[in-house]
Amino acid sequence: MNLQYKITLVLSLMLLVVFGAMALMIGEHFQDTLENQMGNNAMDMAMTIAQLDDVEETLAYKLEYMPLHEKIDKIKSKTRFQYIIVMDMDGIQYSYPYTNGLGKKYKNGGEDGVLEKGLSYVSADRNVLISAIRAFVPVYHNEKQVGAVLVGLLTDKVHRENEAYLQKIHIAILSAGLMGVIGSAALARNIKKSTYGLEPKEIALLLGQREIILESLKLGILAVDEDLKITWINQVAIEEFGLSESKLYHDVKE
Repeated sequence: MNLQYKITLVLSLMLLVVFGAMALMIGEHFQDTLENQMGNNAMDMAMTIAQLDDVEETLAYKLEYMPLHEKIDKIKSKTRFQYIIVMDMDGIQYSYPYTNGLGKKYKNGGEDGVLEKGLSYVSADRNVLISAIRAFVPVYHNEKQVGAVLVGLLTDKVHRENEAYLQKIHIAILSAGLMGVIGSAALARNIKKSTYGLEPKEIALLLGQREIILESLKLGILAVDEDLKITWINQVAIEEFGLSESKLYHDVKE
């Protein structure tokens, strides 16, 4: 493999590794940020629902399910949340995405912290069937807990909505990587021109041959730079001029 291809290959691999790692990091950061935002939004909605008078009174006095369910369903229809569930202290559902779930016990788990300890929290649930962000908030009436509100948002749906933004980021990174590869090829070509198309082995061979030829001449030869500093001298010249090792690279004038 010649020098140009080696330089192009090494630089291209380095750029691909860097930009690939960058794409993965940005993707993970984007997902984490999105899920954190989803959790915050779900928590805000759950806290708002938990403070509604209708919610507090319905749970406190065990009123009919349907009026509360219809009101919560109207609220849900104006948001991006897939389900808003209101339950009493026994887990009985007063509001559910489907009417056939009203009056039945909540069975999807995760409610122990809010019903038994009165905690407010967000949980990210991922399994084979569903992936969701859920916010649990206790409901109080006259400073006594009477139930809880659960607000859920399906992460798969949100990710699909934001795929376009993530794709734009990945396209930008890919474009930058391709430009880097093209730049690597151009740099390698420029280096190749600077060496007159010669490979390192060929340059070393030519230098060795020059050294042998110049040393074999019977004439004394020396080379100087623009400041009259000796840059090269053969053995015959050293002997003819009587130069010592310490003076080999001093000014010619000396």
